[in-house]
Amino acid sequence: MDLGTLKPDHSFLGHVEGAFAYAMKDKKNYIVYLEPLTSDAIKLNLELKKGNYTFEWWDIYKKEKIKTENIKIPSKGASVLSPAGIKGVFLKIKSL
Repeated sequence: MDLGTLKPDHSFLGHVEGAFAYAMKDKKNYIVYLEPLTSDAIKLNLELKKGNYTFEWWDIYKKEKIKTENIKIPSKGASVLSPAGIKGVFLKIKSL
């Protein structure tokens, strides 16, 4: 992923409760940076097109990948939960 191709864009990100959320995207990648207000998991409402995606969760302070999931979105829109107990986390979503 080339960070220079990412542009700020919240069009794919719905309501996020319990965190500040910042979103960017390019043609194949979506990035969401979360600053949680609590140690609970954060629910993200995503407006993604129907299709297959890889979700990678990263701890920004430890600079470690927390988990990777392959997710099939059967219709437009999906809700996912962030890992709990992380101070700063970003989600990288890649369209397959």
